[in-house]
Amino acid sequence: DLVTWARALPTSFWVADSDDIVAAMARLAVWANDPVRPYRQEAVDEFMASADLKLIAHAMVSGATVVTREQPAPDAKKRIKIPDVCNAFTVSWTDPFSAYRALGLKLAA
Repeated sequence: DLVTWARALPTSFWVADSDDIVAAMARLAVWANDPVRPYRQEAVDEFMASADLKLIAHAMVSGATVVTREQPAPDAKKRIKIPDVCNAFTVSWTDPFSAYRALGLKLAA
Protein backbone atom coordinates (compact mmCIF):
# COMPACT_ATOMS: atom_id res chain seq x y z
CA ASP A 1 0.00 0.00 0.00
CA LEU A 2 2.81 2.40 0.87
CA VAL A 3 4.55 1.85 -2.46
CA THR A 4 1.32 2.47 -4.36
CA TRP A 5 0.70 5.65 -2.36
CA ALA A 6 4.25 6.91 -2.91
CA ARG A 7 4.16 6.26 -6.66
CA ALA A 8 0.93 8.23 -6.96
CA LEU A 9 2.46 11.36 -5.43
CA PRO A 10 3.44 14.20 -7.78
CA THR A 11 7.18 14.63 -8.37
CA SER A 12 6.96 18.02 -6.65
CA PHE A 13 6.37 16.15 -3.36
CA TRP A 14 9.87 14.68 -3.34
CA VAL A 15 12.99 16.57 -2.27
CA ALA A 16 15.45 16.91 -5.12
CA ASP A 17 18.93 15.44 -4.81
CA SER A 18 21.43 18.27 -4.39
CA ASP A 19 25.14 17.88 -5.04
CA ASP A 20 25.60 17.45 -1.27
CA ILE A 21 23.09 14.60 -1.18
CA VAL A 22 24.73 12.87 -4.14
CA ALA A 23 28.10 13.21 -2.35
CA ALA A 24 26.56 11.76 0.84
CA MET A 25 25.17 8.81 -1.15
CA ALA A 26 28.65 8.24 -2.56
CA ARG A 27 30.12 8.20 0.97
CA LEU A 28 27.47 5.69 2.02
CA ALA A 29 28.24 3.53 -1.00
CA VAL A 30 31.95 3.49 -0.22
CA TRP A 31 31.19 2.58 3.41
CA ALA A 32 28.79 -0.24 2.47
CA ASN A 33 31.22 -1.67 -0.07
CA ASP A 34 34.28 -1.57 2.20
CA PRO A 35 35.65 -5.12 2.46
CA VAL A 36 36.13 -4.74 6.23
CA ARG A 37 32.33 -4.70 6.61
CA PRO A 38 30.76 -8.07 7.42
CA TYR A 39 27.99 -7.72 4.83
CA ARG A 40 27.39 -10.23 2.09
CA GLN A 41 27.33 -8.84 -1.43
CA GLU A 42 23.57 -9.43 -1.61
CA ALA A 43 23.10 -7.17 1.43
CA VAL A 44 25.22 -4.45 -0.14
CA ASP A 45 23.34 -4.73 -3.44
CA GLU A 46 20.01 -4.50 -1.62
CA PHE A 47 21.13 -1.43 0.35
CA MET A 48 22.46 0.29 -2.78
CA ALA A 49 19.12 -0.24 -4.56
CA SER A 50 16.99 0.77 -1.59
CA ALA A 51 15.37 3.99 -0.51
CA ASP A 52 17.37 3.63 2.73
CA LEU A 53 20.49 4.92 0.96
CA LYS A 54 18.75 8.09 -0.18
CA LEU A 55 16.88 8.56 3.10
CA ILE A 56 20.07 8.41 5.16
CA ALA A 57 21.92 10.68 2.71
CA HIS A 58 19.16 13.30 3.03
CA ALA A 59 19.35 13.06 6.82
CA MET A 60 23.14 13.41 6.71
CA VAL A 61 22.91 16.62 4.71
CA SER A 62 19.93 18.19 6.46
CA GLY A 63 20.66 17.09 10.03
CA ALA A 64 17.30 15.30 10.18
CA THR A 65 16.49 12.32 12.35
CA VAL A 66 15.69 9.05 10.59
CA VAL A 67 12.67 7.23 12.01
CA THR A 68 12.78 3.46 11.60
CA ARG A 69 11.41 0.31 13.16
CA GLU A 70 14.74 -1.41 12.56
CA GLN A 71 17.07 -2.07 15.47
CA PRO A 72 20.86 -2.06 15.28
CA ALA A 73 22.51 -5.32 14.26
CA PRO A 74 26.18 -4.44 13.77
CA ASP A 75 27.18 -8.08 13.30
CA ALA A 76 24.53 -8.77 10.67
CA LYS A 77 25.71 -10.14 7.36
CA LYS A 78 22.48 -10.57 5.41
CA ARG A 79 21.10 -7.02 5.72
CA ILE A 80 22.47 -3.54 6.27
CA LYS A 81 20.31 -1.99 8.99
CA ILE A 82 19.45 1.71 8.97
CA PRO A 83 20.53 2.28 12.61
CA ASP A 84 23.96 0.78 11.91
CA VAL A 85 24.53 3.10 8.97
CA CYS A 86 23.25 6.08 10.96
CA ASN A 87 25.56 5.21 13.86
CA ALA A 88 28.55 4.94 11.52
CA PHE A 89 27.88 8.45 10.19
CA THR A 90 26.61 10.06 13.41
CA VAL A 91 23.15 10.52 11.94
CA SER A 92 20.38 10.73 14.51
CA TRP A 93 17.78 7.94 14.39
CA THR A 94 14.87 6.85 16.52
CA ASP A 95 11.98 4.41 16.57
CA PRO A 96 8.44 5.53 15.64
CA PHE A 97 7.02 5.45 19.17
CA SER A 98 9.85 7.59 20.54
CA ALA A 99 9.26 10.01 17.67
CA TYR A 100 5.54 10.14 18.47
CA ARG A 101 6.30 10.88 22.14
CA ALA A 102 8.83 13.56 21.18
CA LEU A 103 6.20 15.19 18.98
CA GLY A 104 3.68 15.07 21.80
CA LEU A 105 1.35 12.69 19.98
CA LYS A 106 -1.00 10.53 22.06
CA LEU A 107 -3.52 7.81 21.34
CA ALA A 108 -7.07 9.03 21.12
CA ALA A 109 -9.29 7.62 23.83
